[in-house]
Amino acid sequence: LQFLYLIASVCVLTMGQSQAGVAGSRSATDRTLRLLSMNAFLIPAVVAGRESSCTRQQERAAGIGRLIATREVDVACLQEMWGAGMAAVEAGLAQRYAVLPSCGSWGVELVDVVMQYLNRRGGLWQAFLHDRNNCDHNVAGTQLPRVVSLEATRWRTFPFSNTRSKKGLHAARYALNPYVFKANFLIVVNTHLDPSNANDAIVRQTDILAGFVSELLRCKVFMSGCDDLNDCALLIVGDFNVHADGAASPLRKAVYNTLGVGCPSSSRRSARDLYRSVSAAPPYTYDIKSNSLVEWNEQGRLDWQLAVDSWDGEPLARVTCKQCEAVTQPRGEELSDHWGVVLDLAM
Repeated sequence: LQFLYLIASVCVLTMGQSQAGVAGSRSATDRTLRLLSMNAFLIPAVVAGRESSCTRQQERAAGIGRLIATREVDVACLQEMWGAGMAAVEAGLAQRYAVLPSCGSWGVELVDVVMQYLNRRGGLWQAFLHDRNNCDHNVAGTQLPRVVSLEATRWRTFPFSNTRSKKGLHAARYALNPYVFKANFLIVVNTHLDPSNANDAIVRQTDILAGFVSELLRCKVFMSGCDDLNDCALLIVGDFNVHADGAASPLRKAVYNTLGVGCPSSSRRSARDLYRSVSAAPPYTYDIKSNSLVEWNEQGRLDWQLAVDSWDGEPLARVTCKQCEAVTQPRGEELSDHWGVVLDLAM
């Protein structure tokens, strides 16, 4: 019975919905990088309060770790990792993943909660797969991990937030497997913006995000070893708390204009919505009707995954989304109040 329960659990974790192809197990000829972006909704119980739907933190955290490992995600970006369940997430990675410096668990939840606050990490977390020995890949070089090494990281805390939660930005530059990708480097910027635009918070935080990206690309230390931006891909992912679809809004227009979303590659800044690039009707990632953990009366795709084609007039390596999926679970068994998004990317 325990064996059957284990099999059933794995099946639940690998189920999901997608109108753009299912990002399931890897094939022998797969030449993509798999990325997960997910708001983990792992808030300590003492902060969440008794009335919050943020429950089952340890159970959900363990499930998120298993999701990352069973899907063989190459780069995982989580938001709202406030300390609760951090060790459980990382335990599920089975030592095949490297958690980025200054955002991993200390092994004790109370310590994790305190360190998140003291280090001003804003609940942001990244890890990458560094061991592919168990993968059945026959193409020359693909036995190596997709991400060969972590080259540099940089943090930025927003100077203001309506929630006073020290939200911010976390950037990592990875060296990629040259046998698999034309681009040699990948920059991933992970972020979590305020839940509302009160006091123009989201607009102001987006301006800081744009300035942060400009600083990264000019920083000789962060970009050391990358002499040509055409050799570097750039992704911006996270919980933007802005509806990516539906009727146009002044807020979305402001964010689009700042980041160049939808602008031609010849523009000063040009970025593409990766999910929208392969699906005319992407699913909601935050949905009060299908997810029992959702607290706000909202339905929408609040979680964004952007590929940057050019920035401040400089072209970057192009990223193509081959398939993507909003990973769902049955009602009552959700891993978070947001559905995680898995993307298979070519560069």
